[in-house]
Amino acid sequence: MQEKLKNYLKDAGLQISNLEVAEKFGNDLGAVLETVLNTQEDVEKLLTYQVPKLGEDGIVSIIDELSDTPYKLKKILLYNNFNDEEINKLVYKLNKVMELLHSEIGSDWTGIYKKLNTETGPALVKLAYKGIASRVEFPLTKEFSKHSTNSTVGLSGKAVLVTNVGKHRQEGKPYYTYDEKIKSELCMPIFSKDKEVIGIINLESLQENFFDEEKIEKAAVACVLLSEKL
Repeated sequence: MQEKLKNYLKDAGLQISNLEVAEKFGNDLGAVLETVLNTQEDVEKLLTYQVPKLGEDGIVSIIDELSDTPYKLKKILLYNNFNDEEINKLVYKLNKVMELLHSEIGSDWTGIYKKLNTETGPALVKLAYKGIASRVEFPLTKEFSKHSTNSTVGLSGKAVLVTNVGKHRQEGKPYYTYDEKIKSELCMPIFSKDKEVIGIINLESLQENFFDEEKIEKAAVACVLLSEKL
C-alpha cells in the first residue's frame, strides 16, 4: 500500500511528508469493500435521490430548492451497459466506502463519482454521497470546468485542495456553489491502471483549512483502493 500510495500522490500532484495511516485505513476500507449485499432493499433506496433545481443557465444550482424530479441512478448505469446485479453491488459497496470515509475524515459532505457516458457526453456522475442534496452530473468539458472543481480534476487528473472557498472564488478559480456554508474542499482523482481518470472523491467542510495531511492521506488510500472497483 505504501508504494501504491506514493505513486498515486505523485500522479495526483500531492505531497505528504509522513505516511502514517495508510496500512490500517487501507485494511479497514478493504474489509468494507468485501461487504456482501444481503437484500435488494439494502440498495433500492440508494438508487434514487433528490437534486437541486438548476438556474436558467442550466449550470448553477438554486440553493435550498429541490427539483420535483428525483435523479434515477439506475437509468444512467443501465445506459452504460451495467446489468442489475452489477449496479446493486457497485452502488452498495461505494456507499459503504463513502460512509467509512465520511466518518473517518469528519467532512460535512462526502461524495464518490464515476466517469460515465451521458446523452450529452462524458460526465462525472455521483454514485454515493452524504450531506445535503447536490448536483449529480458534472460534464467533462473545458467549458464546464470553468465552473467546477470536480470537472477540473476529472479533466486534469490533478487533485485540488481549497483551504478557503471565499478566497478561492475571489481569485476566479473554478468552484461550483451549492452550499454557501462550505469553507474548504478536497477533490481527488481516481485512476485506472493506465492512469486515466475514471472517477473522483470530493470532500467538503464548513471549516477553513480543514483538510490536513492525515485527512488527505485517508482520501488518497480510498482513491487507490477504488481504482480497482470503478
